[in-house]
Parts: sequence; structure tokens; C-alpha cells
Amino acid sequence: MEHVEGSTLAALANGRGLPLDDACRYAAQVIHAVAYAHDCGIVHGDLKSSNIMIARDRRAKILDFGLAIRLTNGGRERQRVDALAGDREPALSRADLERTAAVASHSVSPV
Repeated sequence: MEHVEGSTLAALANGRGLPLDDACRYAAQVIHAVAYAHDCGIVHGDLKSSNIMIARDRRAKILDFGLAIRLTNGGRERQRVDALAGDREPALSRADLERTAAVASHSVSPV
């Protein structure tokens, strides 16, 4: 597991939001990472700004795959990625995308 030094997106936004260029940069990185995970059949299931770390080099990293599931057999079957994920219902990839959009919109500075 990689150790990432930095701050969560939630801490950086701190209720005030981020400058638009920073918010767009991080949103693009998160969208790319979520798309890659989905291409690999992994659904995060708990995307939120406190699960996104902005490293010191300004790269966004998605944290906490504890609720993640692996879609198999063309998406018809689901397997837990982590057996310790608990007994919550797994999220679908559409929910990951909706949460990504919500995180992006909430990280922008109010005008």
C-alpha cells in the first residue's frame, strides 16, 4: 500500500471551495482514476471528498477501497474486493460517477 502525504480534498476545500483551476485539475484526475478502476471491473462504492487525497505533488489519489466490489461476468456478478467491507449493499458504477460529479461540484469556490 502506498503512503501518500498531503491533504484530503475535503480539508483543502474546507467549506470554502477551491479555485476553479485547481478544482478542475483534481476533478479530471479523479474522473480518470474512476474510469480506470471501472475499466478494471472495480467499483469504489464510497467516493467522497474525504476519500480523495491531494498529494504534495498535486496529484489526486483515491483512498479507502473498503467497500469496493469487482464486477465479473460482464457485470452480472459481483464480488467483494475486501472481505472486511462489512455487510452494506455494494454500490453500482453509476453511483461512483454520480458521487464523482458531486465531489467535483462541491469542491469549487462559491462565486
